[in-house]
Amino acid sequence: MEHFEKKIELDGYKFDSEKEAHFYQRFIKNCGRNYKIHPTYPLLDTPDFIIYEEGEIAHVYDVKTSLDARAIDTAAKIRFKLFAHRYHMPVEVVVPRKNDFKMKVFNFGNTKVQAA
Repeated sequence: MEHFEKKIELDGYKFDSEKEAHFYQRFIKNCGRNYKIHPTYPLLDTPDFIIYEEGEIAHVYDVKTSLDARAIDTAAKIRFKLFAHRYHMPVEVVVPRKNDFKMKVFNFGNTKVQAA
């Protein structure tokens, strides 16, 4: 997201906008509680299986009941995209059948796709 406002520095912190700095100054700074400014949290990586070859990730599998939008909802697609971005590896969604499986590869951007 592109911000059009000028960044503001206040109390050693850099804020994305004057409004953000003002909010900090009025409501956060003296709230009497512990706080963090712009905290970061690692995202939960939740594939079902990861296959390694020579210590490197070769395949990332997530098992679903089907390849339609009900089984692969928006939240799942976001997780796959974040995983692919973080690890440069696409998530391969698989639907097991009796003797094989159907697969869809979610390749978002500059990730490598491994041949099966």
